[in-house]
Amino acid sequence: MALTTMRHGEVAKSFSLDEHTMVPDVVLMSNAAFDKLSPENQAVILKAAKESMSYMKDLWSEEEKQEFAKLDKMGVKVYQVDKAPFIEKVQPMYANFAKDNPALAPMLADIQAAK
Repeated sequence: MALTTMRHGEVAKSFSLDEHTMVPDVVLMSNAAFDKLSPENQAVILKAAKESMSYMKDLWSEEEKQEFAKLDKMGVKVYQVDKAPFIEKVQPMYANFAKDNPALAPMLADIQAAK
């Protein structure tokens, strides 16, 4: 978090927690490489990937707690943002995206459902 690592919190005493960026950590492997593995190794890879999701969520949650504790110590006031108005305003963009990219529309629906 730039407020702590880059010391922005020394001068920026207000922080709006709007979650405008949320970078997913993704485990990727090409189908070509995956298909060359034995079924046993494929199962191991899939199991490890699933376990890593839960592990990463736990690590992220703990890191977040530590960062917010640092912000508090720096005297930074954290404000929760009401995201509903922002979500409402982007609905036409989502509709246009789905209309213009029908092959990607199901993926967009999955992303929206993952909230």
